[in-house]
Amino acid sequence: MEALGRYYVKKGLEVICIRLGGVTSDNKINLIEEGFEQIYLSHQDLINMITSCIEIETISNNYELFYGVSHNPNRIHNNSNNIGWLPNKVENYT
Repeated sequence: MEALGRYYVKKGLEVICIRLGGVTSDNKINLIEEGFEQIYLSHQDLINMITSCIEIETISNNYELFYGVSHNPNRIHNNSNNIGWLPNKVENYT
């Protein structure tokens, strides 16, 4: 899908690709699944991220790719981006 996005950028469209982290139905970090705290994405961060994608005026170079993960202490992905989305810091794993 990312390659398809790059193709359409060449056709003049603006494209944002998000590598989504782990979202749970109960909005809690799944401690049973090893490493889940590294990829956790909270409901509020997901909502704020999508809102930022919709509301951005222009996308630098017409293309943006980033990881959608909350600001977890043990995250393994860099969640920096050029759309203005700032994830919340996850304080606990309950």
